[in-house]
Amino acid sequence: MFNNARHVHIENSAINFATQSHGKLGLQLLLQKTAAGATHDSAQLESHAPCHPMTRKTVLRRIMDWANTTEHQSDILWLRGPAGAGKTSILKTICSSCHEAGVLGGSFFFQRNVQQLNSPRCLVTTLAYQLAIAFPELGDWINEVVGQDPSILDKTIEQQLQKLVIDPALATDFARSHRRVVFVIDGLDECVSEKPQCQIIRLINSIFKHHRAPFCFIIASRPEPWIRDEFETDVFKHNLQQVSLEQSNDTDQDIRTFLTQEFVDMCESPRHAYSMSDITKPWPPPKDINVLVHRASGQFIYAVTVLRFVDDPNYHPPDRLRLVLDIPLTTAQLNPLAELDKLYMQIMGTCVDKKRTLDVLATLLTMLTLRQTSTLVTPFVWFPRLELLDVAGCLLGLGPNEAYRALRMIHSLVKISPLSNEEREKASFNAGYWHETINRPDAIAFHHKSFPDFLLDSRRSGCCFVDIDSAHRSTGLACLDIMKGLSSKQPSRINYGQKFQYLSLRHFAHISIQRHGVMHFSIGIATSVLRVPPQKRLYVGYENLNGVTTC
Repeated sequence: MFNNARHVHIENSAINFATQSHGKLGLQLLLQKTAAGATHDSAQLESHAPCHPMTRKTVLRRIMDWANTTEHQSDILWLRGPAGAGKTSILKTICSSCHEAGVLGGSFFFQRNVQQLNSPRCLVTTLAYQLAIAFPELGDWINEVVGQDPSILDKTIEQQLQKLVIDPALATDFARSHRRVVFVIDGLDECVSEKPQCQIIRLINSIFKHHRAPFCFIIASRPEPWIRDEFETDVFKHNLQQVSLEQSNDTDQDIRTFLTQEFVDMCESPRHAYSMSDITKPWPPPKDINVLVHRASGQFIYAVTVLRFVDDPNYHPPDRLRLVLDIPLTTAQLNPLAELDKLYMQIMGTCVDKKRTLDVLATLLTMLTLRQTSTLVTPFVWFPRLELLDVAGCLLGLGPNEAYRALRMIHSLVKISPLSNEEREKASFNAGYWHETINRPDAIAFHHKSFPDFLLDSRRSGCCFVDIDSAHRSTGLACLDIMKGLSSKQPSRINYGQKFQYLSLRHFAHISIQRHGVMHFSIGIATSVLRVPPQKRLYVGYENLNGVTTC
């Protein structure tokens, strides 16, 4: 089995082989240290469409002119804007344009709730691998560096940047023979916390302190105070270009163009052909478009959410649009998200059983949170396409498909892609299958991060508020309760599939993650659980719950 194999890594019960193939051992090792789903063309970003061809022309031209300039002005561009302003769509479009022009060095799109994509750990390796593939002359150098010293892949991101990005460019004729290479980093504010966000900014700036590297960086984020403070330090005074996406006349016109064209497409869509055949055109009339543009307040996500809600094939589009237009207009200007929040409240109000819908959403949020915060090393690997709804329904004591039905009315907010029967069968902890599907979109995903932000902020969501600490406690206790019931069964009658694995390996994480949790499991206890037969694990975790021994 291991004949002629070199650099065999055994991780999470899966075996990865790095063999000497066509002299590219270094790049093969580097690929194993990249973050799947981070690039602009990844399936992880399918829900974020690039800009509509008739919109964002001004900001796209400004960014591309900056990237293509032959006169040195600055090497870093910060694209800032509030949630829902369209930063990701803009940078996806920029990446495509740079790729077509042959100047894209690499891209990294941070995502708050995806474990590899909310940490700087794989940032440099992911960018370096893309750089090596895009520019073979650099790829040969990077391949040699990693092949001679694979330990560079486990060193600090500062050392990785020097050895895998800066040194190759400066040691070859690359700088003299190429235009500036563009690197794109989106969602910096979605990196795990303030400290690594600022570390990344300083890391990028360090490239240009002592040498003239042929690179430039485009970074997009919300205008968080600590990010703004970092960019406003003296070291960036002459090396930073800023582009703001705050509301402007151009933005309002772009949203108007986008809505008008999308409504035309909706009218002509085969799924609405019959119901829209007798509607007076143009529909909706310009006055209704103007109301939507005003309420969007420069946020493309408002327009996108309205379109998803109205375009539901199970309803008559004019009736759905009327529900949106009938929402009372907010006059207060203190909350720039007020109209978006009211739209979210309106959509949540269409749920048949809003409490059940919120229970399912709360459970899903706790499960997604573990991808962001869990650092425990267990056989439970959190890959995309895990059937979250099945597990959530089990935790809530719901019947088959009831969790799915609870989200039926909010598909404009939550993307649901259930596993097929074949996928479901293969996904029963088949590590090989899970590795094959790592680039597929999640079974459950929020269309935009502003919706979970809304749910988790009591000032915005009111009766739709999700108390994440309480939800983690409820989820953890539900795990224990189900496991207690299973403990009375014969081991041979227990289905040790996804649900059981989740219950037995994640209950302690849900309870210990609380800021004011009722108990805290140590790594030692978690590890000891994994060394005993599955049926014995059912008893671990009941000790000292709220100070009472229950088994």
